[in-house]
Amino acid sequence: MKELNKQLAFLASDWDTQDYLELKVGAKVMVAKNSYIEGHVYQNGKIGVIVSIEKDEIKIECNDGIHTIIKATWEIKEPFYTSKVLYGKNGKPYTIKEKKLIGEFTQFPLRMAWAISIEKSQGLTFDYVIADFSALNNKGTLFNYGKIYTALSRCKTYGGLILVSPLWKEDIVVDQRMIDFSEKAKKKEIELRGEIQQIEDYIRNEVEVKESDELNKLFAEGLL
Repeated sequence: MKELNKQLAFLASDWDTQDYLELKVGAKVMVAKNSYIEGHVYQNGKIGVIVSIEKDEIKIECNDGIHTIIKATWEIKEPFYTSKVLYGKNGKPYTIKEKKLIGEFTQFPLRMAWAISIEKSQGLTFDYVIADFSALNNKGTLFNYGKIYTALSRCKTYGGLILVSPLWKEDIVVDQRMIDFSEKAKKKEIELRGEIQQIEDYIRNEVEVKESDELNKLFAEGLL
């Protein structure tokens, strides 16, 4: 039982909410799971302020109105795959790999949102952003490419952006694969522009030759 509890605690680290939530009216929260149930449609990452709390639902006020949040269920599966043999209609066996279901966890899909990670901010837009880039790795750069861009581009205006710590040029790194791709794209664009120019020149020359032939014919017939 002790080992099982350890395993569940490890798996719980992947949940986007907590087994025990402490919330109150006025708290700023973020939705942590998509819902497409009629009357309860909302997306992961939506931010709002709690306006009421009931046993089976929590209402939050967002920019687009009031949303009623209901409890969601997360499946708890073993962290490793096991093989399972199944038989098709023709009787032939085939093997699939799956993670064994060992339990379920039900909770309101909400988490506090006074501050959020850069990953969770993707796709969101804010009037004001206070960005803290102090959590840098040993090289002085963020752990993944594009994080700084993601954070800065969340804010609608430059005036609404506040940096908690200085941001240096050396802190911004670019994936070498993107640089290579961009250079190849530029080279291909130049080649295509050259081909297009050749086609345009050819068409222009053909038109001029045809017009010249038509004029010579008219002169020969005495019409000009």
